[in-house]
Amino acid sequence: GRKVLQGQQTSDMAGVAMQLSASARRVGAGDGGNAAVAEMLATLSSQVQHSLVEARRSVTAMRTKPDELPPLHEQLANAAHRTFASTGITARVEQVGSPRQYPPNVESEVVGIASEAMANARQHAGSRTVTIICSYAARALQVRVRDDGRGFDPAQATPPGHWGLVGMRERATSI
Repeated sequence: GRKVLQGQQTSDMAGVAMQLSASARRVGAGDGGNAAVAEMLATLSSQVQHSLVEARRSVTAMRTKPDELPPLHEQLANAAHRTFASTGITARVEQVGSPRQYPPNVESEVVGIASEAMANARQHAGSRTVTIICSYAARALQVRVRDDGRGFDPAQATPPGHWGLVGMRERATSI
C-alpha cells in the first residue's frame, strides 16, 4: 500500500511539473504574453521538479544499506549531472582527502544541501562553471559549491517564497 501511494505521489508531482513547464512556455510564447506569469510558472515548475528529486533521494536513502551507496563525492557528481544536464553549465566535482562513509541519512542531507546550492547556481547565478569540492578529513567533512556567476548579498532579505539558504542552514543543523 505505502509503496504504491509514494509512487502515485511521485507520478502526480512529475505531472504537475510538466504541466507548469508547458504552461510557462505557452504563456511566454503567446502574443502579449505576460512575462511575469511565465516566470512564476517556470519557477513553480523548477520547485516541483526539485521537490520530486528530493523525495526520490530521501526514499532511496531510507531503503539503501550504507555499504550499497557510492562514496559521497560520487553521489554529489550524480546530483551535479542531474542538476546541470542540458543547461550548458559545466559542473566539476573535486575530491580532497580519503573517502569516508557516513550514515545514509547524513549523506542524504549533505547531498540535499549541495543540490539546493547547485539549483540556486543554475537558476539565479548566470554561471558557466560550477565546482563542487568534497573535502574528507578525520574529524570533519566540508562540501563547497562555487560558481562563476553574478553572486548575491546574503545580508539582503530573502525574496518571498525562496527558502534556499534558510533551508540549507536548517538541514545542516539537523545533521
